[in-house]
Amino acid sequence: MRSGRQTTWLGSTGRLRTSPKKGARCMRRSRCSLASATLACSLICRRPSSCTPAMRGCVSSRMVANLHSAASLKFALSLPTFLSNQSGVGLMNFSRRHFIGAIAAGAAGMVAPQGFAEAKNGAEPALLPRAMASLQTHWRSIANRDVIGMVDFGLASHQPRFHLVDITKGKVLATHLVAHGRGSDPANDGWVERFSNYPGSNASCSGSFVTGDAYTGKHGRSRRLIGLDASNNLADSRGIVIHAASYVDTGMAQSQGRIGRSQGCFAVSRTDIEQMLSLLGPGRLLFAWK
Repeated sequence: MRSGRQTTWLGSTGRLRTSPKKGARCMRRSRCSLASATLACSLICRRPSSCTPAMRGCVSSRMVANLHSAASLKFALSLPTFLSNQSGVGLMNFSRRHFIGAIAAGAAGMVAPQGFAEAKNGAEPALLPRAMASLQTHWRSIANRDVIGMVDFGLASHQPRFHLVDITKGKVLATHLVAHGRGSDPANDGWVERFSNYPGSNASCSGSFVTGDAYTGKHGRSRRLIGLDASNNLADSRGIVIHAASYVDTGMAQSQGRIGRSQGCFAVSRTDIEQMLSLLGPGRLLFAWK
């Protein structure tokens, strides 16, 4: 960007406006930390150290504008051209500014940025910053970076807490009920008390997973999971998968204030499993946290 011009965001539309301002090399420098700029750059470029100081100086203007037009950057998680907010049942929209904020917040361990449009069920992707930081950490293991899954085990089991998020469009595609392991909830009150990675614990494990192949087993159509962290690296050998179960049911959640428990698997309802397996295909991130 030449000296004497500045670029600003037009709200949540994601469009850019360029206007003259004498002597201004880069607007919003004071609002963009070097840390957040470097992290955002690392999400886009496999060699963030090659980026110039001017590019790292301002996420919201020069860096984003330049990197958007860099067709040679083949990293699949390039900052997308987010669509304007769209209305629709079951969809949650968030702007490009919120997405960049989530990236920065994830690096700093901060809470999720405010301002997300509420979905019909009232849920918000509170784990988005942590999930994006996880995606940045494990990007070599995540082949497909368009849709991610997030499970918020900080919520009770009667609440929809399995979010499917399309990060290329800035939308939560769906949110479903999901069971946790009986070893994580010994009182059977619907709340996760602890995680475990040990075989035989029948507990849920937390952290980052990459989705594997779909298969048909004793629970019907299911999807394998491979743990990427020390907290879940035995998930595959423990048989921790995504599968359907009759004890995950909206009626049960409403009448009993909880759903059933699994042996550590991410069990969803029989009516949701096909959408789950379709949207969260192989080679994608599943992030579970409390």
